[in-house]
Amino acid sequence: MSTPAVAIIIPAYKPDFLRATLDSIAAQTVKDFHVYVADDCSPHDLHAIVKDFENILPLTYHRFEKNMGGSDLVGHWHRSIRLSGDEKWIWMWSDDDIMQPRCIESFLQLPTETRSSSLVHFQLDILDSATGQLIPSPRYPEHLSADEYLRGKLTGSLTSYVVEFIFPRSLYLRAGGFENFDLAWGADFMTWVKMAALSDGIVTVDAPESKVLWRRSDLNISPDFSYPTTLRKLSALIDNAAFLKSFMKEHPESFPSTGPTFRWLRFPLGEIYRKRSILKPSDILRLNHRYRRQVGFAAQATAACGASLISKTLKR
Repeated sequence: MSTPAVAIIIPAYKPDFLRATLDSIAAQTVKDFHVYVADDCSPHDLHAIVKDFENILPLTYHRFEKNMGGSDLVGHWHRSIRLSGDEKWIWMWSDDDIMQPRCIESFLQLPTETRSSSLVHFQLDILDSATGQLIPSPRYPEHLSADEYLRGKLTGSLTSYVVEFIFPRSLYLRAGGFENFDLAWGADFMTWVKMAALSDGIVTVDAPESKVLWRRSDLNISPDFSYPTTLRKLSALIDNAAFLKSFMKEHPESFPSTGPTFRWLRFPLGEIYRKRSILKPSDILRLNHRYRRQVGFAAQATAACGASLISKTLKR
């Protein structure tokens, strides 16, 4: 039996939408793939759901005996990928998102050279679990360089998540896997920047019935604005900026219009300001110090810190 083209990797923990996710994979018009469900020692019986698909999908289920996602989500992604075989392409999926039925077909219709030398992206809509409504995300052009992708993300004209990218296994190995940050916050974004810079950039599939539907629900970490999670997210954003500054300095040819300048690395400062109502003054000072130490730009960081503290005081 020949090796399938694509390894679909599902680092699984939640049961709520797993069946719908697997249904969407089973509905693919072309099944040149193998699905790997990596159970992160879930307290739920995920296998009871997965076993219904064992005769429908080319599928491997593995339950890890120790939970890793709670402390090192990117580490769990890496060990989940290690379950896979020799498939040339890897698609990191999730236990709650939906792929439209022609995704794999449309991917394989791209020229082999394009698929082998680029990071491949699908157009994406947001699926609101509460209403069932589909909310369009910004459309990607046919091709983006690492520079264009980074600028689009940092200016808010583009959004991206983990699930709408397929990458060659060779590129994954060359990039050294996913960048690792606390809560995996920014891990996919930083990794896509890295992979785009180390390849021919990002090529987007724009074909009928070939979108990814990213599920927005209360189960996602994105809408979690609790105090401890907010602190961890902000610290991770500072780590993101430090990584970007270093990576852009190492690969200046890939970032001709952005570059390791303050304009493109101030996003943690803006987020600290926006979350100032959640933070204590001591948190703002501590995050500011960390930003100046890891990223630099002391004058701008100090000014942003002062503005945050003044605004917080005036709100009392």
